[in-house]
Amino acid sequence: MKKLLLLSLFITLLIVGAKGEPLRLSRLNIEGGLTNNKINAVTRSRDGFLWLGTVAGLLRHDGYNY
Repeated sequence: MKKLLLLSLFITLLIVGAKGEPLRLSRLNIEGGLTNNKINAVTRSRDGFLWLGTVAGLLRHDGYNY
């Protein structure tokens, strides 16, 4: 049972990692343009915008600007 679980986890990681598109991570903070460092909610729209809900309001991030 343990071997089967490890095998299925390994296969899942291979499939997820084979998407080809590298993951880009960056830090979002007040110095970068956020109105507040406390983010309560995050979602992504169909258009690719990242919507951030903070205690100071709602922000739309396009990857470059808020």
